[in-house]
Amino acid sequence: MGDAIYIVEYRSISRGVMTLDRMMKRSDVMALYAAPVCIGKYVIAVGGGVGDVRESKAEAEASDGIVAGYLITGAHPGVLGYFRRVRRERQTEQGSPDAVGIFETRNISSGFMSLDAALKNGQTQITRIWMGHFIGGKFCWVISGETSEVASSLAAAARAIPGDIVGSELIPRPDASTLYLFSSNSAAFDVTASRYPGGDAGETA
Repeated sequence: MGDAIYIVEYRSISRGVMTLDRMMKRSDVMALYAAPVCIGKYVIAVGGGVGDVRESKAEAEASDGIVAGYLITGAHPGVLGYFRRVRRERQTEQGSPDAVGIFETRNISSGFMSLDAALKNGQTQITRIWMGHFIGGKFCWVISGETSEVASSLAAAARAIPGDIVGSELIPRPDASTLYLFSSNSAAFDVTASRYPGGDAGETA
């Protein structure tokens, strides 16, 4: 990995996740960190050579909702060593979903209402849920499946709670690093294990 790092924060978790996927697809960078933090923001850090990181930064800045973003070139080894490095894979792993959908609501109750509608109106599966604590009382869920089914689920969720939506994003052919961060993030409700993992909601496992 090179010694350049770009760190950016978004107001919306759903917009942050979507932008992360676009950043990873645009240039050969490594995802160093990506997680929701208090008070419902989403933080992304990528690293690599200066040119690649600048390309990734340009993609990030094309999305709205940025709170702040900084490019660090010639980063100190102490800063580089802070981030947990995520292995970058350009190829989508076998068995990866065709698409993922992210839906974010202002309240927890409306979040469950929207998720119920989504699952009833598309052949999709829950991948992750972020709920309440450390994200400003918001609710955010991630589903996966075929692109058309995910789109149908997102549309049904939007119809169920039209006045309470923070963000909704569809990611076709998600990058492997994006998928890895979903599976390793302790901030999320682990639906496969049906339990709440321990740890701060702003930290990766």
